Amino acid sequence: MEGQLTVYGYRAERNTKEKESSYIGPCYRCLFPTPPPPQAVGSCSSNGVAGPVPGVIGTLQALEAIKIIVGMTHDKLLVERMLLFDGEDMTFKTVNLRGRNAQCAVCSDTPSITRLVDYEVFCQSQAKEKDLDLHILPPANRISASQLSESLKLRTDSNHEERHLLVDVRSEPEFDMCRIDGAVNWPIDSLRDEKFEELLERIRMCTHRVVFICRRGNDSQIAAKKVLDAIEDSHRGKVADLTGGLHAWARNVDKDFPVY
Repeated sequence: MEGQLTVYGYRAERNTKEKESSYIGPCYRCLFPTPPPPQAVGSCSSNGVAGPVPGVIGTLQALEAIKIIVGMTHDKLLVERMLLFDGEDMTFKTVNLRGRNAQCAVCSDTPSITRLVDYEVFCQSQAKEKDLDLHILPPANRISASQLSESLKLRTDSNHEERHLLVDVRSEPEFDMCRIDGAVNWPIDSLRDEKFEELLERIRMCTHRVVFICRRGNDSQIAAKKVLDAIEDSHRGKVADLTGGLHAWARNVDKDFPVY
């Protein structure tokens, strides 16, 4: 629901209307010299984005581009300033940014970076996040959609104890949209402290198999690995994740299952 807009790399020498002909605005790396940790970066695919928000920002981008083309000076542009749009409460505000870094690795008078770099290596994350395919768990702790479907045909044992525990680690809104019948929601962001201990106890009580589920089979592996690192050896063998997530379930088991 949020959008941001600023102008990077402004050069006064390209604008005859500028009084300060030597002025240079900050580039992106002036403000963000190092990338954040990969685990701290969300994605549009996973977190979602409200469609009108990029529409609003895109329109404002176009306006700012027109202002640059017609020669407006940097004090009239979003140079050293960032516009913040919050679509939830429909507010705009502008914050000041740092000026150009005289020692910037890219835009200083003596740059150390003069050619394109491998940003997937630099940022330690893939550019095409939709193709992300983690391999954290060993094969013994993974289960295919077809195998899970067959296993679920027997949901309880002769003592009516819970044989299967399906732990869906997606967010609550995602879980409300669609789920495998019988799954329970334990959002991955909540798996800590007392909530995590509660889940471990639930797993100990399960008599057969505990399967972690997410959209594509990545977060489910992370959650399962956290459990495997914390639970006793006697329970480790029944913990698994659904390989390929709900996309695999829709592809191989339930053709009518909604995919998003």
